Amino acid sequence: MRRMDSLNKALLGKWVWRFAVEKDNLWRVMIGVKYGQEEFGWKTKEGRGAYGVGAWKEIMKEANWCWENIKFKVGKGTRIKFWLDQWCGDERLSHAFPLLYEMAINKNATVNEMWDHSSGPGGWNLRFIETSMIGSWT
Repeated sequence: MRRMDSLNKALLGKWVWRFAVEKDNLWRVMIGVKYGQEEFGWKTKEGRGAYGVGAWKEIMKEANWCWENIKFKVGKGTRIKFWLDQWCGDERLSHAFPLLYEMAINKNATVNEMWDHSSGPGGWNLRFIETSMIGSWT
């Protein structure tokens, strides 16, 4: 029975993945219209009430598990959240560096927004709240 649970989870996860990547398919467009989409169109909003019934609701029960186990290829960095998506290393930067995340000015910034393109090859431009606002580090 345990093997069947794993298979079921994998198959439901495949639908979550297909929603993220099959942008122009009719089924995907209709699900996106019915439930709404979160930023960048990677996933739908959570179904509630009359809209949260049926097969898609069951598929979305596995969505968090899927997103916790997906790594992203950055590309241009316009669709990958710097702090919240797992794109660098084995965990999200918000989990790896919780104190820095708490001080980050824009917790929802994309990788592209955190990269300074203004000089040469560029570099990271991490923006944090002023340390005087949170007291002494010692």
